[in-house]
Order: sequence, then structure tokens, then C-alpha cells
Amino acid sequence: MLNFAHSVGRAYHDAFSGLPRVVWTLGLTTFVHRSGTMVVPFLTLYLTGPRGFSAERAALAFAVWGLGSLVGTYLGGWLTDRFGSLRIQVTSLLASGVGLMVLGHLRQRSALLLGLFVVALLTDAFRPANSVAYAEHAPAAERSRAYAVRRLAINLGMTMGPAVGGFLARVDYGWLFVADGATCLLAAALLILLFARRDRLQRGIAEARQRGTPRRSPFGDRLFVLFLVASALLGAVLFQFLTTFPLAMRDAYGLTEDRIGLLFAVNTVLIIVFEMVLTRRLQTVSPLRVVGWGALAVGLGYGLVPFGSSFAFAALAMAVLTWGEMLAFPQAEAWAASRADAASRGSYLGLYSLAFAAALTVGPAAGTWVYGRFGPAATWGGCALAGVVLWGLFELLSRRPDAALDAIPEG
Repeated sequence: MLNFAHSVGRAYHDAFSGLPRVVWTLGLTTFVHRSGTMVVPFLTLYLTGPRGFSAERAALAFAVWGLGSLVGTYLGGWLTDRFGSLRIQVTSLLASGVGLMVLGHLRQRSALLLGLFVVALLTDAFRPANSVAYAEHAPAAERSRAYAVRRLAINLGMTMGPAVGGFLARVDYGWLFVADGATCLLAAALLILLFARRDRLQRGIAEARQRGTPRRSPFGDRLFVLFLVASALLGAVLFQFLTTFPLAMRDAYGLTEDRIGLLFAVNTVLIIVFEMVLTRRLQTVSPLRVVGWGALAVGLGYGLVPFGSSFAFAALAMAVLTWGEMLAFPQAEAWAASRADAASRGSYLGLYSLAFAAALTVGPAAGTWVYGRFGPAATWGGCALAGVVLWGLFELLSRRPDAALDAIPEG
């Protein structure tokens, strides 16, 4: 027993040690930012409640938010290559912080829709810049662990934000916009205080460009484009936990909202407890191969859904698909970051973020349509089949000679 405890302790020590301190500092700012995630989880309730939107108009509002997110992620990556990750992160946080506070005061529907588009654009410009920052400050061999730190911070923050937001919404929905905006401003202040002296890397990139350093284009990188398509499909499958999975838990399993909420907690807790250790163990394995295993596990998790009816079985299915998420996403983001050179990393990671913004926009809607038109069996069978196909696709991509991290093409 003592040997087992020592082995477990050593595994966690190895998982959390050895990263540059600046990565953990970035994790702190990411946590502060994400701990204020309150507006989006309650946006439908806010629009259909205090603002008096119909369900159809609320769906339109979410589509507008999704469009702003798509534009913001691409624009954020493009701007990061030109002005540096620190400047774009701070600008995005300051602008979105003020924008969220203004958004809470908009009453006219057309103004509210325009505000949602603008705030989504400003908010999601942060994502590729933040992703680039982790790549800049972590050694290439440690990037998957650096992104696991990022996901750890995001999940801790996302656990706190909606929980606090629920209490604030019961008092006054306006406080959601104030709190969300305030955490953006606080995160911006932390970045300014903690990273102002670390801007030498950004100046180095700018100087390299002035000397004529070539910038690699992600659009001309065929392997990366195939990777983006596969990643978007994987995201579309994973994001079924936002729509069709809760529907199945209610309709087929008979679970109440509080029990469904506990299933989401299973996802978060597993990521917080195990993802760093798992990522550390897989550092020497081909990243795209690991992503393929993750896709297979995500499909398997959803494929289990029609075979059970209890909370325990639902938790098992959630655990399996969460295992796939932990396998896939730190490795995928690290591979995308390493695929680029320093001068084009923003464009690469901007497109990577864009792929998942598109998956979040299309995947849940498509899954809900299949669920309603063809039934639950088709939905879960389709997810399982997609997992197998994606596993095969990522496996094929991993075998290409130019897929290795040390074989990135020049130019």
C-alpha cells in the first residue's frame, strides 16, 4: 500500500513539476478569466425572461453570438501574429470587460443583437492569443502539458463561474454582466502586472519579421488543413454533451436536472484530477495517434448511452468520453502550435480555435436534428461510427512523414 501511494505521489509530482513558472502564471490569469464565465450559460434564460425574447429569437441571438465568435477567433489569431499575444490578450480582455458591462444595459432588441455580436468577437479574440502565449513560454517538448495546465485552469474556472452566476441571477441578471466583465478586467490587470517585463519575446518576433523571416501559411499546409477538418468533426461529436446527451438523460434515463448536473461534474472532476498525469505519461507518443485514441474513446462513450438506464451507467459513459477528451485535446493543441513557426503561430492557432467555434455552432444543432428526426439510436450509433472513422483518420495522418514535430516543412 505504501509503495502504491508513493508511486501515485511520484506520478503527480512528475506531472505538475518541471514546467516554467510563467506557464503557471498564465494558468492563474486564465483561471481568473474563466471564473467569470456567467453570461453565456444563462443567456437563454436572460433573453427569454427579463428581455422577453421568444425561443426562436433566443436561438437567433445565439446564432449571432456564434457568428461573432467565429469572426473573433480568426481575427484574434491574425492580429496576434502582427502585434503579439500579450497585447491582443490585454486588449481583448479590456474591451470585452467593458463590452459585457454595456451589454447588460441594452434593451432594444436590435441593439442587443448587435451587442452580442460585438462582445462575442471581442471575447473570442482572446482565445488564439492566449493559446499562442502558452506555446511561446513552454519548451516544445512540454507544450502538451502546458495546454493541460490551460485546460485545468479553464475547467476550474468554469466550475466556479456558472455556480456563482446562478446565485447572482436569482438576485438580478444584471449582476452577471457586471461580474463577468469585472473578471475580464481583473485578468487584464494581472497580465499587465505579471507580463509587462516579459514582452521581449514579442519584440524578438517583430524584429525577426523585419529581417524578412518567412511566415508559413496554414492554408498552404495540407496536413494541417486535414487536421483541422478532423478536429472540427471531433469537436462536433464531443459537443453533443451540450444538447443531445442531456436530452437522452432526461428522456431515456429519467434523470432530473440536478442529477444531470452531477454528470457534468463527473467530466470536470476527472479532467482536474487526471489530465495532467495522463498528458505527462503520453509525452513521448505521437500526438496525432493519441488524438485518434481520444476520438475513439469519445465515440465509445456516446455509443454506450443506449445500453443503460441508470445514473451509474450514465456516469460510466460520461467517464469514457471524458477520457477521450483528456487524451485528445492537450495533444491536438500542442501539435497545432508546434506545426507553425513563431511568426505564424497566431494564424495556425486562430484557425484551430475557429474549427472548434464552428463545431460548437454546428455540432449541437446537427445532433439535435438527427435526434429528433431519426431518433436516439441513430444519434449514438452515428457518434460511435464517427469515433471509429476519426480514429482511423488521425492514425493515417500520424503516419505521414511530415506529421512528426521535428519534420515541419519550411516556408
